[in-house]
Amino acid sequence: MRKTNLSLIVKRTALILGLCSFLISCPSPTTNPENSGSDSNSEGNSETPGTATETVYVIDAATTTALDNHSWYIASISLQDFAEKTVNINFSADMMIENSGDAANIMWSVNALKEDGSEVYPTVASKEFSSGTSEWTTVTGTGSSIILGKYPVLYISTYNITPANLTISVKNIKAVVTETSDSANTKTLTEMNEETGITKKTSAAENQGGTGSDAVSERTWSKLSSLKEAYVDSGIFDHFGFATTMAEITGKSNHKDKAALMAKHGNTTSMGNEMKPQWILWNYGTKVSTNGTFTASNGKTISVPVLPASSDTEHGLGGIGTALQIAKDKGIQMRGHVLTWHSQTFDWFFCEDYDVSKGLTDKDTMTARHEWYIKTVLEYVADWETKNNGGKHIIYTWDVVNEAVADDALGDTYLRGSTEGTSTKIPVLASGCHSENGTSRWYQIYGNDEFIINAFRFANKYAPADVTLCYNDYNEYYEWSGHTTKRSGIIKVLNAVLEHKNDAELPTRLDAFGMQSHLEDWVALSSVESAIQEFLKLGIDLQVTELDFAWNTEKYTKAKTNLGYSGTKLEDLYSDHMKLYIKYAKSKRSAQGNGITSVTLWAVEDKDNWLNKDNIVYYPSLFERDSSDNLVAKDAFFAVLNAAK
Repeated sequence: MRKTNLSLIVKRTALILGLCSFLISCPSPTTNPENSGSDSNSEGNSETPGTATETVYVIDAATTTALDNHSWYIASISLQDFAEKTVNINFSADMMIENSGDAANIMWSVNALKEDGSEVYPTVASKEFSSGTSEWTTVTGTGSSIILGKYPVLYISTYNITPANLTISVKNIKAVVTETSDSANTKTLTEMNEETGITKKTSAAENQGGTGSDAVSERTWSKLSSLKEAYVDSGIFDHFGFATTMAEITGKSNHKDKAALMAKHGNTTSMGNEMKPQWILWNYGTKVSTNGTFTASNGKTISVPVLPASSDTEHGLGGIGTALQIAKDKGIQMRGHVLTWHSQTFDWFFCEDYDVSKGLTDKDTMTARHEWYIKTVLEYVADWETKNNGGKHIIYTWDVVNEAVADDALGDTYLRGSTEGTSTKIPVLASGCHSENGTSRWYQIYGNDEFIINAFRFANKYAPADVTLCYNDYNEYYEWSGHTTKRSGIIKVLNAVLEHKNDAELPTRLDAFGMQSHLEDWVALSSVESAIQEFLKLGIDLQVTELDFAWNTEKYTKAKTNLGYSGTKLEDLYSDHMKLYIKYAKSKRSAQGNGITSVTLWAVEDKDNWLNKDNIVYYPSLFERDSSDNLVAKDAFFAVLNAAK
């Protein structure tokens, strides 16, 4: 599991961009061509939480802003479809104010441009509210010939107030926006997003004195339509699901409901750590004891290291058994991740006599160890499935080799450890950690792709014939025209393995390539599609194995407000990519016979994502926790659900 380096650029322009992290806005009209020209609140056949006709947004100013009392912003509506166009705006909304402080002038304004390109913030509608609780008041206004900025919003603002003293309720929003040069380009905007500090209720429930059915309750994971039904039961993919950890799937710590969610919305999982060599070998020493011998296919007899005791239910083979039992109990299958990796494999495994003080072992010995390890793991799983699951597979696919191609692949130097960016890097540490673009002990011993080919020979020998064998890697979309880069390096590895599938002795088997798909908003969808097409030409299937989008705090906030943000929103990224995966699903390609068979997302909820570091928080997932610690769907969930329709 890896990703590209992020370039985090924070531009605070004038007043609005400096305050963007406190804006709340509704999503812009869908970019789906099928829905172009419709109003922003038109859902077509899409599934989103239902609400009554009249919706009330109750805005607690104290929690929507942490700025000073002089000039601040509360909520907004996206005008992104009219960016850099000249428009007329006809606005109306009913508002009620609870203000325990001084009188407040509430304004609906727009970030716009003067003819010379400088910024200006004209007010479209405003109303002076006295201290105390007001009656419902209709606020109206118009704006003519407004030149909108690059990231325009219609936003609520005020000044010289204390946020803790102010609550604003808004309903019956209607903003009719018309392009002056094309009167047919008109949209009626009626909604704001529910967000921190904003409660969305139906006015009918409010008038009856009840609490109403808000969008949060309708977004609870257990009340949603099933993604498994949408993608697996419908026959689109064989598998759809989420990666997990032992703590998550067993419900430990603060992971309540996660296993049940995974079973409702998927039929597969990948263990984030527990099936990696580090977890199976699990010995942080610098010299490891041995117990018994193994004679490999190359004739080499080796001593084998002591594995954790079978009583250890978290590590070693016992840990695999625990994971298999949990998956069986939940009614889901697993991707085996991973048998061969430069990372999270202890240094002693590569050293003479399993002693890091003696340096790296020779190639023949390493090949024997490699075969012993793959045999040990695969035979344990097959035996467990026979004894505990009637021989039916829990693990239906294995990542036989993971991330063997360098990010700076170029020409003949494309394997990790052979390139300028990886040959001099710090190798895998004894702790199992790795550095960015770290080198490979495997390559240091072999100096070529022999260990990769060996891995698929051994996996083919010891894995059941109906268990898929996969090569897995990231940045698989990346290709620089005219040069051998990551994508081409991956294709070279795949071809090298496929070339030995008909060998008389120890033939290889490669059934699929795992496209990790750790993506960002700058990755062109056309690049992903081009990569899919290139990989499918090899005649193997594809699996999307670790899908997420690097969506950090800045992007999350700016995408909500459309201020200072030019990328695609998270929900649109998921929608676009899922539709692309469906296009190339194996079920849709009967004539070709191969395609995408599964999609795995790399985290269930935002707080567990692997991206968080350096005080930067990311929001790549379909679910988040509400204030009551319930797992609730984000807009991205509905984007994924609707993509299958």
